[in-house]
Amino acid sequence: MLAQGAVLDGELTKVDATAKTLSVKDSKGQEMEFRYNDQTQISGAEGGVEGLATKSGTPVRVHYDAASKTATKIEIRQRQK
Repeated sequence: MLAQGAVLDGELTKVDATAKTLSVKDSKGQEMEFRYNDQTQISGAEGGVEGLATKSGTPVRVHYDAASKTATKIEIRQRQK
């Protein structure tokens, strides 16, 4: 059985490259932590995860596996004007 994919839009608050985790705060102010791995696609950040680490406070969309909270895709979003 395939795991359910889920999506979270929020603000990137923290990236821990050592632990391979990132934290995202949703619109309700709740923070969620996700794992990522070498298969995680990252778009909008130069240098992949290293580029992501400099984007704290940036709007992101995280596509993730709901069962394991592992990000499958992380998209850097443009701020709404």
